[in-house]
Amino acid sequence: MKSVVRIRLLLLLMLSSSALSAQFYNGMQMNFGKNRLQYNNRYWKYYRFDRFDVYSYENGTDLSLYVADFVKKELALIERFFDYDIERRIIFLTYNKLSDFRQSNIGLVSEAEEYNIGGTTNIIQNKVFLYFDGDHMNFERQIRAGIAEVLVSEMMFGKGVRDNLTSSTMINLPEWYLEGLISFVSNPWDYELENRVKDGIVSGRYKKFVNLQDDDARYAGHSFWKYVADLYGVSIIPQILYITKINKNAESGFHYVLGSKLKDLSIDWSAYYLGLYASSEESAGLPEQGEILKKPHKRRVYQNIKISPDGRMVAYVTNQKGQNKVWIHNEATGKQKKIYKRGEKLDQIHDYSFPELAWHPSSQILGFITEEKGELKFHIYNLETEVITTRNLLLFEKILDLSFSPDGRKLVFSAVVDGQTDIWVFDIAASTNDRITNDLADDFNPKFINNMNNITFVSNRRSDTLFMENDPEYNTTTAFAVYVYDYAGRSPVLQKISEGDYINHSQPLSPRHNEFFYLSDKNGIVNRYYARYDSTISMVDTTIHYRYFANSFPLSNYKRNILSHDINTETEEIAEIVYKDRRYHMYKYPMEFEKRFGDQLDNTIYQDRHVQRLTAEDSVHHVEKKVISMKDIADNMLVHQGDTIELQEFKIDVNNYIFEREKLNYYNDQLRDINLNLVLDSTENERMMYIDYSTAFYPDKLVSQIDFSFLNASYQAFTGGAFYYNPGLNLLFKVGANDLFEDYRIVGGVRFATDFDSNEYLLSFENLKQQLDKQLVFHRQVFKNYIDSRSIVKTYTHELLASVKYPLTQTLALKGTASFRHDNSVYLSTSSENLNKPNLLKVWGGLKAELIFDNTRMLGTNLYTGMRWKVFGEAYRQINEAKSDLFVVGGDFRHYLRIHRTLIWANRIAGSGSFGRSPLIYYLGSVDNWINLNQSDNPTFNETVDIDYSQNYAYQALATNLRGFSQNIRNGSNFLVINTELRWPIFRYLAGHPLGSGFLNNFQVVGFADIGTAWSGLHPFSDENAWNTEIIENGPMTITLDANREPIVMGYGFGLRAQLLGYFIRLDWAWGVENMVVQPRMFYLSLSLDF
Repeated sequence: MKSVVRIRLLLLLMLSSSALSAQFYNGMQMNFGKNRLQYNNRYWKYYRFDRFDVYSYENGTDLSLYVADFVKKELALIERFFDYDIERRIIFLTYNKLSDFRQSNIGLVSEAEEYNIGGTTNIIQNKVFLYFDGDHMNFERQIRAGIAEVLVSEMMFGKGVRDNLTSSTMINLPEWYLEGLISFVSNPWDYELENRVKDGIVSGRYKKFVNLQDDDARYAGHSFWKYVADLYGVSIIPQILYITKINKNAESGFHYVLGSKLKDLSIDWSAYYLGLYASSEESAGLPEQGEILKKPHKRRVYQNIKISPDGRMVAYVTNQKGQNKVWIHNEATGKQKKIYKRGEKLDQIHDYSFPELAWHPSSQILGFITEEKGELKFHIYNLETEVITTRNLLLFEKILDLSFSPDGRKLVFSAVVDGQTDIWVFDIAASTNDRITNDLADDFNPKFINNMNNITFVSNRRSDTLFMENDPEYNTTTAFAVYVYDYAGRSPVLQKISEGDYINHSQPLSPRHNEFFYLSDKNGIVNRYYARYDSTISMVDTTIHYRYFANSFPLSNYKRNILSHDINTETEEIAEIVYKDRRYHMYKYPMEFEKRFGDQLDNTIYQDRHVQRLTAEDSVHHVEKKVISMKDIADNMLVHQGDTIELQEFKIDVNNYIFEREKLNYYNDQLRDINLNLVLDSTENERMMYIDYSTAFYPDKLVSQIDFSFLNASYQAFTGGAFYYNPGLNLLFKVGANDLFEDYRIVGGVRFATDFDSNEYLLSFENLKQQLDKQLVFHRQVFKNYIDSRSIVKTYTHELLASVKYPLTQTLALKGTASFRHDNSVYLSTSSENLNKPNLLKVWGGLKAELIFDNTRMLGTNLYTGMRWKVFGEAYRQINEAKSDLFVVGGDFRHYLRIHRTLIWANRIAGSGSFGRSPLIYYLGSVDNWINLNQSDNPTFNETVDIDYSQNYAYQALATNLRGFSQNIRNGSNFLVINTELRWPIFRYLAGHPLGSGFLNNFQVVGFADIGTAWSGLHPFSDENAWNTEIIENGPMTITLDANREPIVMGYGFGLRAQLLGYFIRLDWAWGVENMVVQPRMFYLSLSLDF
C-alpha cells in the first residue's frame, strides 16, 4: 500500500485538468465567465516588414503606418537595453480606440474555466495589441510596453513549446516584477508616476509591497526598477533577468547580482524615495479648505470637475473599476445626486476619458459625452425636469474634451478622426462640424474665449502655423504649450502664449482678454499658474509672426499634482481635484489672486534631471545629418569624406519578403551616432502591400496533467449499479488552438484512466466572431461499473452538443444548448448469463437554457472578489423509448467578500431538482477531484446508504462540497448545499516585502463549514427517501428498518492550499455532523480551485 501511495504522489508532482463543465455534472465545477459585446465586424489587413507585421482595419491605415515607423526606431533600442534579440516575428494589432479592442475576443476568459490548473501551459504569444486614446505619446508608450512584454516573455520562458512546458510552471514572477519592469522600459519616469509613487511611499501604502495589485503594483514595481537602474545602472537589469531565469526564482536574481536580499532591497528602495521627497513634502502644502466630500471613496477615481456658471452646482465624474458615474453636488444642501451610471466593475483596461462634461451657460443644462455600444452619445441633462435627452455624434471615433460657446449654440471639442486628435466646432442645431486643426499634433482642452472670437487649446506642435506636414519627428515635441486660434478671422497662424521648451501646460482658462489660468509642471509638480501676456514681432516672412511673452506666477504650491481644475470668474471660485493619501480629493474655495508663491517654485530633483535629459536629446536631434543615397554602399562598405565605414552584412530572410526600407533602417541604425542618414532614391521606393488577413490557427494551450475526475461534459449514465463511478487516477491531455484574433477556438482532449477501465474524448469548436457566440462539442465517454457481485457493465456514451450564447452585458449572458446523446451499456462476459444479456441502448435528445452572471475579479490564485451565479433549466426525452423524460432546474450562487487586503470570505448556495419519469439521482458528500489514499478506512462512495432503484433513474451526478463524509451520505433527485470559507493567504498577507517564492505567495489557510441535504419527493423529510431505511436480507426474509437518519448533515474543519509545480493542491481536515453526532475526522487531498 505504501508503494502505491508513493507512486501516486510521484505522479502528482511530475505530471500536470481542464474541465469543460456545466451544471452539476460532476460536483461543484460550474462554468461562469464574462463576455465581450461585439457591435461591428472588422475587416483586417496588414503590412509585413522584416521582423514584424502591423494589422489594422477600416480608418486605421495611418495609425498602422505610425506604428511601423515607431517600431523600426524602438525595436533595436529595446533589444539593446535587454541585451537580447527577439527571434519571433512580432504581430501588432492596432485598434482605432479602446472600445473597439474591448469588442475583440483577445484574452477573453470564457466560461470554460479550469478547476484543476496543474500541467497547463499557455503558449507564449508574440501578439501586441494597441489602441489609440487620442494621445500619441501614450500610444508610443503602449508600443514600447508591447515590445518589452514580448521580449521579456521570450527571454524568460523561451519561444518554443518545450521551453514553455518547463519554464511556465517553474517561474512564478509577481505582478510588481513584470508589470513594473515593462512600465519602466516603456516610460522611464514622468510627473504622473512621480505623483503616484510619492503618495504611495509617503502615505505608507507601498509598505506592504506584496499586497499591492493593479496600478499600485505597477507603480511600485516601476519605481523599484528605476531605483535599481539609478543605483546600479540600467545594464545590470538583463543580468538580473538572466539569473532569475536560471534559478526559477525572482529573489535569486537580485540576490546573486546585487548581493542583497529582496527584503533588504525593498527597505533601501523605500528609504531612497523618502529621501528624494522629504524636501518637497516639507516646503509644499495642500488645500486647507473647501473639501467637497469629507471622505472620498478610496476605490473610486474622481475626475473632470466643473463648476456651473452660477456657482450653485459642481459636476464631476467617478470611475470605479470601469463603472462610470456622473454626479452633481449641490452647494446649498451639500448633497450629491447621481444622474448617470454605466459600465461594469471588471478587471479590464479602464477608459478614464469618458464621460466628458460641460455646463451650458444657463446653468440649467449639463452636457456630457459617453461611448455606448461603440458609438458616441451626447447627453443633455435638464436640472429642472431631471430628464436626460440623447443624440448620436457621428464621424468621430473619440471625443476628449468639450465646452459650450457663450451663446450655448455651439460646442468646441478635441476629437479623434483617422488617428489624429484635432479641434472641432460643432453646431448643435444644424449638427454640422467645422474642423479647426488637421495635423498629427495632439490638440487638447479647447475653449471659446474673448466672446467666441478665439479658441484656446494646448498642443505639442513645434510650429505656430496650422496644416503642417504630418512628420511626428520634426513637427511635434514632448511638451504641450498653450495656443490661441483666431476663430473669427480664421488666421492660420496661432498665438503661442506659454513659456518654456520642456514644460507641459494644460487646461487653460481665460477669464479676460490676455489673462490665463492654467496648470503647469514647471517645477516638477503640476500647480496652477496665472499669466498676463503681451506680444512683440518676432519675424516676418509671408506673414507677421509674433512672439508672446508673459508675466506669470504660481497661484499654488502643492506637494501633489492638481489633476483637474475649473474656475468660475463670476463667483470667483476654484474647483480642483488632488490625489493624496491614496484617495482623490475634490475642493471648491474662493480664489485669492493676491496669494502668490513668488515668481517661481523650487524645482524637484526629477524636474532638473528631466530638463537636462531633454535638452541633451534635443541638441542631438537638431544636428543636421548629411544625407547620402543607398547607392553609395558597395559590398557593405561606405566611403565618406575619405574614410571607409564597414557595415554589418544585411542578411535576407528567404522565408519572408523584405522591403528595401528594412535594409535602409538596418544600415541607418548602424550610422545613428555618426551624423549620416541614408535615403532611398525615389525610383527605389517600394510599394508596400496592404495584405488581406486570412484565418489561420495557432496553438494556444497545452494540458498534460493528472486528474481524478471526468472531463465533465455530461451527466454519468445510471446503470443500476451500487455506486457512482469515480475514475481514480487518470491522465488528461488537451490541446487548444485559435486564430490570430481568437474569434475561432478549437480544443481537443483525451483522458486515460490508469486502470484502463475508462476513457474520454472531447472535441470542441467555438465561433466567437459576432455578438452571438456559437459552439459545437463532441464528447465520448467510456466507463466500467458493477451491477452486482456477478455483473459488470461497460457504458459507451457519445454526445453531440450545439450551443449559442447571447451576451446581454459584459457580465450577464443567456445561453441555450441542444444535445443528442447515445448511451450503450454492454454486459461483460463474466458468466454465460451475462454473455446472453442484451445491451441497454438509450438515445436521448435534450434542450438546456442558462442565465449566467459573473462580475468577479481575481486577486490571486483561488482569491476572488465579487459575485457570480447561474440558473438553468434542462429537458431531456428518450427518443427510442416512449414515456421516458427528465427535467432539471437549479442554480449556483457564489459571493466573495474582501474583508481586508487579500483575506476573503467566500460563500456559496447551490441546489438542483429533477423530475419526470426518468429522474436524476444526486449523491451528496465529499469534494471534487478527491485523491483518496485511504480507501480501506474511508471509501470514496458510501455503500451503506440505500438507493431507491425503483425510481427508473436516467443519470447520476455528485453534489459537493460537503466535507466530513464520503459520497452518498444522502441521495435523491434533489439537493441543496451551503458552503462558507475564510481564505487567508497568510504569508502574503503578513509579509511587508515581496515574496520570491510562488509557493509561499499562494499558500492559504482555510476555515470552512458545509451544510446540505439530498432528497426525493416534495421535501427532505419525505418518507420517499431510501436513505432513511435499512434493509436486512436473510434467506427468504427481507426486513426493512427505519434508519432514523436526519435529512440535513453538515461538516466543518480547516484546510491548507498551495500551488506546487503548477497544481493547486488542497488539504482539508473535516469533521462531519450527522444526527447531531460529530463523526471521526476525514482527510481530503484534492486538486481543484474554489470551493
